[in-house]
Amino acid sequence: MGLTGDWLRRLGIPVFETFEPTASVVGQHIRNLLKAEPWADEVSWAEYLALLFAADRAEHLSDPGHGVKTALGQGEWILCDRYLMSSLAYQSSDNLPQSWVLAVNRAAARARPDVTVFVDTPVELCVERIAERNRGAAAGVKDDVFHDARKLAATSARYAELLAAKDVTGYVLSVDGSRPVDQVSESIKGGLITWSRLVSAGLPADLQAQGWN
Repeated sequence: MGLTGDWLRRLGIPVFETFEPTASVVGQHIRNLLKAEPWADEVSWAEYLALLFAADRAEHLSDPGHGVKTALGQGEWILCDRYLMSSLAYQSSDNLPQSWVLAVNRAAARARPDVTVFVDTPVELCVERIAERNRGAAAGVKDDVFHDARKLAATSARYAELLAAKDVTGYVLSVDGSRPVDQVSESIKGGLITWSRLVSAGLPADLQAQGWN
């Protein structure tokens, strides 16, 4: 995300980079929970997490001091690492219907993204990368509760279904996440240029002269 933000700024576009869970009190609580042991009742645990994510997202959108809507009102482009589709993919299950997760995220459903960038990475490679990252983690630090092959495979399948839901995603830009970071970044730039020309979104007309690459 940082490479894309830097590129847009070089083009003279004001950018607000953000992420979910946020750095708020609720967001930090979520991060702590994701590295803890879930309680035995899987349904209530899933509902609890989903409600926390929804609350964090509602604050993220509407906080008058530094929320997404405030930044939009100031003419900034928003780059957000994870949003509503992430909740629908990770938190819905046989025990927690997607319609329920969507209902508690009404605030986000009213604020659809213009573009969703989906970095499509095989589950096997995700597991390898997570294991590599964990090798550098402190002893005893638990990884995210969603990060095992079975859960990632189920999440990947839900993402595949959601990518067709334009009311959730807006324009979809899917890039190959198995490639090196610089190549992924270039694909995102190219995709955003194509989208910008389709909708007259405001990227400079002469991008080559601007040194976009």
